[in-house]
Formats: sequence, C-alpha cells, structure tokens
Amino acid sequence: MRNSADAFNELIIGRPAKVSKPQTNGHMEGRVIEVIGSTAIVVIPEYDPTKRFGPMRFGRTSNPPQVDDVCLIAFVGAGIDRAWLISWAAQ
Repeated sequence: MRNSADAFNELIIGRPAKVSKPQTNGHMEGRVIEVIGSTAIVVIPEYDPTKRFGPMRFGRTSNPPQVDDVCLIAFVGAGIDRAWLISWAAQ
C-alpha cells in the first residue's frame, strides 16, 4: 500500500485503485542518451528501457553530463512529469 487512500480503496472496494499516472520511486538510476543545453534526455532501464524521459534539468556545472553517462534521477511530485538529473558519472 502506498498511502491511506489505497488502504481505504482496498477495504471498501476490495481491490486497489488504478493509478492514472505511471509511478516511479523517488530516485532512479538511468543513462544519458542526449544533452540539450542545460537539459538531458535519459532512459531508465529498470523502469522501461524504451521510454525516453526528459528533457530534465541539471544544475549549473563546469562538467555537464555526457552521452552514455550513468545518472541519478530524482522525481519530484506525483508521477513522472517533473524530474531532475541529480548526479552523473562516466561509465
């Protein structure tokens, strides 16, 4: 169960509520596939190796991410609509 609303749905309806938006963990590991200015496009193999996430912002840096870097992504809020590239490193 994710929260009290889920518990309520399971108790009253007998089954969990359907999630209208894809849900992820708060932080996930991905791989940078494209860098555009101060944003990046990534894939998250654990979630869906064919889905492209982004563009997502990364902080100001003198060492921006490069294609094929392994990265840590933080999802903010509900769903997958707001993500930030937190850290990255060459593989």
